[in-house]
Amino acid sequence: MKYLAAVLMLLMLSGLCQAKIMSVNVETADIFSAPVESSGYVVLQVPRYYPLQSDSEENGFCQVSDFLGRTGWVRTVQVNVTPSVVIAVKMANVREKPGISHRIVFKASKGVAFKIVDENNDWFSVVHESGKRGWIAKSLTWGANGITSE
Repeated sequence: MKYLAAVLMLLMLSGLCQAKIMSVNVETADIFSAPVESSGYVVLQVPRYYPLQSDSEENGFCQVSDFLGRTGWVRTVQVNVTPSVVIAVKMANVREKPGISHRIVFKASKGVAFKIVDENNDWFSVVHESGKRGWIAKSLTWGANGITSE
């Protein structure tokens, strides 16, 4: 049974890094300089839901880059394809509902990551790892992963 579970997990993870955008699924992920911890060093640490663009996989690591063009390698077990975005502008208003006429519930600065829970035209409904929720204009973000309206 353990063997079957291990095989299923391996199958789920294989090809993960072929996804265009991935999301960090742990509290903090280390981005290494090389795809082997013993020969690499940590170049960056990123929070839960932080989106990363992936190009390839090697030794259980995905080669990634972020919205600022920083590159490195992240462990495949620390990412998944959960849709997420990061604020790509100096400051973004997070609103109660989609549209600029709605009340601002909080502000988010550049580099803050969010999980996407819904989409409405040019807006994402997002949640921060702290639990704060709201709507952000898509034009203020970078990331996502095949989000479509339902």
